Amino acid sequence: MGAPNPDRVSLRARYGQGRTVAEMARAGWEVISCCERCGLMMRVDLKLIAFVRGPNVSLWNRKARCRRLLCHGVVTFHAKAPGMPGHEPLTIDPRVRDDRPSWVERRLAGRRGAGQSEAD
Repeated sequence: MGAPNPDRVSLRARYGQGRTVAEMARAGWEVISCCERCGLMMRVDLKLIAFVRGPNVSLWNRKARCRRLLCHGVVTFHAKAPGMPGHEPLTIDPRVRDDRPSWVERRLAGRRGAGQSEAD
C-alpha cells in the first residue's frame, strides 16, 4: 500500500507540517482570512507576519479583527496545504470556542452606536 492521496489528507492531519507561519511559508501553504460579518476574504502574507510578529507565531485557533473600513467583524483563518483541493479552517480542535478575542470586547466597550449621544 502506498501513501494516501494528498487531496484526501485533512488539514488537521497536516498540523505537524505547518504549526508556525514560518513552517507554512516554507512548505508553500496558502492562507486566507474570512470575515464572519462582512464576508471579506483576503490572502494572508505569511512572510510578512513572520517578519513583523516573529517566525514562531501560529494562526491555528486564532481570530483577528477585520481590515475592511467600518467593519467590526472578526476574521478566521483558512489554509490550503500543497496538494489540497481547497481551503479548510485552521482549527485543530473542533470544540474551539467561537467568540471574539478579549481585546475586541475592550475596544468596543467604550464606543456608542450610531445615532447615540452621550446623554443616552
